[in-house]
Amino acid sequence: MKIYIVHENGGEYEDEWDNILGAFTTLEKAQELKDRKEKENDEYSEKVELACRVQNEEITLEQSGLSEEEYESYCECDFDDYVNYYITQITLDKESREESVNLNGAS
Repeated sequence: MKIYIVHENGGEYEDEWDNILGAFTTLEKAQELKDRKEKENDEYSEKVELACRVQNEEITLEQSGLSEEEYESYCECDFDDYVNYYITQITLDKESREESVNLNGAS
């Protein structure tokens, strides 16, 4: 049996982090989650960039298309440019599962 794990990774060097977002038995479902999270991150990044441009007086709030509440919210965000999404695969076979059960039962 194959398990596909979707990860979210960000930061740099000692600040690097990695979260598991989900585990699936089909690659298609894992890919759907990965694609959705990438799209959400892209949309979020665009709004943070717009808020920064308003803050730096490069554009007006009206030109940004953000509401006052959105602007304030995105200005306060701790934005991580280095977010990455990826999928790993693990394979479980009958022996591995039995071995795992035996190890858990022995402790």
